[in-house]
Amino acid sequence: FGSETMDLPDKEDIAFICGKGGSTVKRIARVSGCTVYLRNEIMAMEVRGSSFERRQALQYARLMIAQRKAKNKAVLLDPADVETDSTVVTIPVYAVGYVLGTRGATLRQLEAEHNVIMFMCEVLGAPKEEASGGAIESLCILGSRKSRRSAQLEVMSIIESQLPGQFLGPWRAYGETFEPRSDDYGDWGTSGVELIDDEIRFITGKSGRTMRSLSRASECVINSVGEVIFLSGTEKQRLRAEEYIRLTLGQIRDDLEEHAAQMFEEQRDDCTMMHIPKRDVAYILGKGRETLNALEDEFGVVLSFEQLEPEPDPRRLAVFGPLRARMCAEVEIMSSVEKNDPGAFTTDLDFADSHEDGMAIDRVPFEHSREIGLVIGKDGTNLTRLSRASGAFVQFVGHVLHIAGTLVERSLAKDYVNFLWLGCGRDPQIHVLGRTDVTVVDTRGLYFSAHEVWKIEDETATFCIQALDDNGVRKFMIFGAEEGDRESA
Repeated sequence: FGSETMDLPDKEDIAFICGKGGSTVKRIARVSGCTVYLRNEIMAMEVRGSSFERRQALQYARLMIAQRKAKNKAVLLDPADVETDSTVVTIPVYAVGYVLGTRGATLRQLEAEHNVIMFMCEVLGAPKEEASGGAIESLCILGSRKSRRSAQLEVMSIIESQLPGQFLGPWRAYGETFEPRSDDYGDWGTSGVELIDDEIRFITGKSGRTMRSLSRASECVINSVGEVIFLSGTEKQRLRAEEYIRLTLGQIRDDLEEHAAQMFEEQRDDCTMMHIPKRDVAYILGKGRETLNALEDEFGVVLSFEQLEPEPDPRRLAVFGPLRARMCAEVEIMSSVEKNDPGAFTTDLDFADSHEDGMAIDRVPFEHSREIGLVIGKDGTNLTRLSRASGAFVQFVGHVLHIAGTLVERSLAKDYVNFLWLGCGRDPQIHVLGRTDVTVVDTRGLYFSAHEVWKIEDETATFCIQALDDNGVRKFMIFGAEEGDRESA
């Protein structure tokens, strides 16, 4: 972790890098993973993060300044500029408008959805015409490999809808996947699954929600181009994605029921099996599976009830996905069931304090409803703030607080819950010496209202409290697992 600065001697460059309401500098920070500051007093941009993150952030800033100076023309790039960590998509000139949208609105939306930076460019020495003689323009995509591939497939989908065969033709003819050579390392690759229109729509889901859940659960890039769903990732990720797609299609295809049944019987490292009382199944499903879909979308998992005749009690609910996502979804499902059916999970639930370094769930029972209400906060806001600041997932199952995360995250979450209680008293004192998760600010007697503190917490994913330090001096304390978040606060 370190910092670097980039001189911005031109005031127009500073204004452009800042963007409207700081939108551009926030985009550079989000895509690179850095914390980015504009230092107007020294006419420079400061970036803080790992060496790789800093290099990325500075490259993005340089290319965005080149974009400003190019005005409405394509940014002229040297081949070395796009040799690594970038993707260049060639677009037939008469399809450029569909990708850009009105005044670039579609492109900005794609950047936000896929966490990338995109702009039209011209790479020196690159062809300006297709083999057929049609004029082409180039679109540069910057970001992580997965983010770039996700955005690229979305662009390909837009173009394919207007020019059928533009990408599927070469893919069917000789397996062209249109990926940069620099991304072709390890067992990364792309495979395709051809489906009919109704199946494509079902897998996509409302506003793309089902496909997003499948992608997050499998950790594979998934997007449809025409009637083909492309899967990009490692071999294991692509295999998982194909399994989850077949499991999902089993809801509308009888010939895939056997595949779903087999997934329930296998010993898998990507599945958590829950047992839901039969009387609560309809509540968890929701109308038209809406509740289950919302849980999948929120946590990035795939959920499936075992289909047996007659239906057993309890019913088995399979939660597929990465371990962290499964644990968080499991706690949330338990919480929902417990609200609908008190005692379903908490009858024999007691205190649990795991010493496991990796992912685990700690449990802390509470006796009084007032205590529970304080930790939850209005509409669950305190639980959300505690979760974001600590990195753990914090949720009540009945009267028992569940904390899911690594050992460090769980420890921080429990500390922050205690600090929340301390904040209710007069002149609370918190010993911060030796802690690495806190930034202490001397506000010189200035006192922030509760609403001001909440605003800072919500904008920076931190937990803040005004308290006495080890020496008995009132300070503004900013707690959080991520140093960049504390710096932002």
